[in-house]
Amino acid sequence: MKKMDVVIVSGASGSGKSTVTRVFEELGYLIVQNVPSSLTHELFISYAKAKKDIKLLLVSELFLSHALINEAKKEKNINLSVIILNADVDELLKRYKLTRHVHPLQAHGYSLEEAFKIDQQQIANLVEDATLYIDTTDYSVHELRKRIFDIYSHKMDNFNVVFTSFGLKHGIPLDVDTIFDVRIIPNPYYLEELKNLTGLDKKVMEYIFSFKETAKLIKNITNYLDYYLDKVKKEGRPLYSVGICCSGGRHRSVAIAEYLSEYYKAKYNTSVKHRDIDKGV
Repeated sequence: MKKMDVVIVSGASGSGKSTVTRVFEELGYLIVQNVPSSLTHELFISYAKAKKDIKLLLVSELFLSHALINEAKKEKNINLSVIILNADVDELLKRYKLTRHVHPLQAHGYSLEEAFKIDQQQIANLVEDATLYIDTTDYSVHELRKRIFDIYSHKMDNFNVVFTSFGLKHGIPLDVDTIFDVRIIPNPYYLEELKNLTGLDKKVMEYIFSFKETAKLIKNITNYLDYYLDKVKKEGRPLYSVGICCSGGRHRSVAIAEYLSEYYKAKYNTSVKHRDIDKGV
């Protein structure tokens, strides 16, 4: 039986578990929170039966972590690593005052200072089990993301870039990181023979790419993306979404998104999504 990658992450409240969890989610891990140690064996057996490869991140509160780690160590068919996060109490207090979060132990009558002391006592019992111990006191969110990504990104094939075409009249997608407007290209919509086609049709593509404006615009877009995508990849982000917009999302944006996806596929894992291509003319 093939071994499953399993990562357990725990640490002081406020030390960065949410940030680390989001990184692993982007890396393709399934996220399971606060699993009782008595259920770990059944959990691993259940996921081992899946037809595709499974990677698990178990996010654990400190009081559950010691027993969870011990049970996970007994499993023969997992590759286990344990990440423990911590930070100076003064820094944790600062973060809590900034975000106005409530420590889980405060619901049980402890003051915030008392809760942090209990966290530190529990962490002391976990340190020797840690594959990776990170003091996040001097880390920004970005730096912590990059540290985790640098260590675990070898499990990914490559940096992924999604090109999304859309029409501005239908609204801006919430999941795009940057947007390029291609409405300076003449619109095929106003030609009767092209109006009911889309940017996937050869006639529309030939029309769009017949203009000097198109070539100049694409050159400027690719000059920017050549620089920026390389920077984003080095920062540790596994996925970047590029939006291409026109008026209706059926002609110009579709053709340009297709072109860019093809242009960058030799360097990155690219995919294309046409959000509005099937919406009425």
